[in-house]
Amino acid sequence: MTPNPRPASHPDWIWTLGLVLLPALALVLLRGIDANWDLRNYHLYNPHAWLTGRMLIDIAPAQLQTWHNPLLDVPLYLLATSGLDSRWISVWLTIPYSVAFMLLLRLQSSLATEQPTRAQQAILIAVALTGAATYSTIGNSMNDGFVAVAILGALVIVLVPENASHRRWLLAGFLAGAVMGLKLTASVYCVALAFAALPHGPWLNRIQRLAALALGGLCGFVATYGYWAWLMRSLHGNPFFPYFNNFFKAAELPGHVYTDGRFRADGLWDALLVPVELLQKSYLFSELHMKDPRLFLGVVCIVALYFIRRRKLSASTASARRMGTLAVFYSSALIIWALQFGIYRYANTLELLGSLGFVLAMTSIPRSRVWPALLASIVVISLTTRPNWGHVESTAPKFGIQPAPIPDNSLVLIASGEPIAFLALGLPRATPLVAVSNSILLPEECSLMQVRAIELIDSHPGPIWLLSANSPRPEDGQALLTKWYGLVQQGECLEFTNSLVSAKLCPQSRSGPIIACQK
Repeated sequence: MTPNPRPASHPDWIWTLGLVLLPALALVLLRGIDANWDLRNYHLYNPHAWLTGRMLIDIAPAQLQTWHNPLLDVPLYLLATSGLDSRWISVWLTIPYSVAFMLLLRLQSSLATEQPTRAQQAILIAVALTGAATYSTIGNSMNDGFVAVAILGALVIVLVPENASHRRWLLAGFLAGAVMGLKLTASVYCVALAFAALPHGPWLNRIQRLAALALGGLCGFVATYGYWAWLMRSLHGNPFFPYFNNFFKAAELPGHVYTDGRFRADGLWDALLVPVELLQKSYLFSELHMKDPRLFLGVVCIVALYFIRRRKLSASTASARRMGTLAVFYSSALIIWALQFGIYRYANTLELLGSLGFVLAMTSIPRSRVWPALLASIVVISLTTRPNWGHVESTAPKFGIQPAPIPDNSLVLIASGEPIAFLALGLPRATPLVAVSNSILLPEECSLMQVRAIELIDSHPGPIWLLSANSPRPEDGQALLTKWYGLVQQGECLEFTNSLVSAKLCPQSRSGPIIACQK
C-alpha cells in the first residue's frame, strides 16, 4: 500500500513551515551564538584568508584545517563581517537543519503506509531535533546540517517516485558529490548511495543507475571542489593538501595520511557493535561525553520494516522497494562511517534517518497511531546525552573582534594548539600570522613548512608578537619560543578584545639563536 497524498493546502504549508522553523530557531536563539573550537580555529579564518589573500603570507595558523575548502563558510564570514547583529549568523546556520526537517517530513509521507497526521509529523520533528548530533550542531558552524540537506535531498529524489529514472539518480549523485566537495567527510554517504543503487531490478538497470549516480557525483564534486583542488595543487603540490600526503608527497609536510583514528571502529565486528555501544554514555565517539539510541533504533526499525513489507506486500511493490533501498543505504553508511571516522556528529544524517525509521515503526502499530509513538519518543529523548560545543551571549558584529593594537610591519606568532586563528580578522592585512608549534608543526620536526617559518622569524625586521589566549589553564607558548626560537617577552602584553575568547599579544625580543629544526 502506498500513501494517498492529499493536496497541499494553505494551512498545511503554514503548519509545515512553523514545524520545521520555529522550534529550531527558538533553540538556537535562546542558547546564544556558536563559539565552538572549529569556528575559532578555521571556519572564520579560512574564508578570510582566501578572500583577502592572507593564505599566501600566513603559515598554518588554523593547524591541519588551514587548507579546508572555505566555500561553505563564505556566507558565515560575510555575515560576521557585515556589521549585522551576530545572531543573524545563528539564523543562517539554522536554515540547513530546517530544510533537512522538511525533507524528513517528505520522506515520512513517502515511506509511511498511510498519510502521516500532524501529530505524527510533530513527533518526528521532536525526535529528530533532540538527537545528540542534531541538537548540538544546529545553529553551529560545523556544517553537518548542509551534509544532511544534500543527502536527504538525494534520497527524496530517488525514493519518492515509484521508479526513479536515471536522470533522478544523476541529480542525486550531483547533490551528493557537490556536498562532498564542500565537506569531504560526506564521502561516507556518497559510497552508501552507490550501494543503494544496486538492490532492485534487472542488472542492466542497476548498472545504469550506478553509472548515472557516479557521473552526477563526479560533476558535483568538480563543481564545488575543482577550483580548490587546482589551487592546492598549484600552491602545495597536493590537491587535497595536507590529506593523503602519503600518496601525493607534497614537500612542505611529511608524507602522513593526517586522519583522526581515535573514534574509528577496529574492524567490521566492532563497527557492527557501534549502535549498541552508543546506548552507553561514553567518549567513544566524541570529544565530549554523549549517548544516543537513534542509530540503534534506526537500523533495527528500517531493516525490520523492509522485511515486514516484503512479506506482506511482496518485494516488487513500491513501498517495499523504497524501504529496501533505504535499508541498504542506512546499513552501508553506518558501517562505512564507523570504519572510516566514528566521529558521531558526522553521522547526523544517519541520526535523522534513524529518527524517521523509529517513528515510522511506532506509528505503524495497529489501532493507535499516536500514543505509543509519543510515549516511546519521550523515552528516547530522555535517554539521550547531548554534547555542548560552546556558546556565548553576544550581539556584536564580527564577534566583537577589534583591530589589533600593533604596527603594520609586525609578525604575529602562534606557539600552541589553541584555536585562535579567527583573530586574523583583526590583524593588519599585511601582517603574517605564523604558527611554529601546533597539531601539524613541531619545532623538532624539520618540515619545509617549519623551515619557512624559521626563515621568516629570522629575517623579519619589525616587531614580533606572540598571540595566545588568556585562560585559567593557558597553553603558554612563551617557554617554547624561548627554548627553540630565542625569543623572550619584552614588555607588557596587550589585550586583544573579542566575544569568543580572551586573547593577548605579547611583544618579543631576540635573546639567542634559533635551534628549531636543527639536527
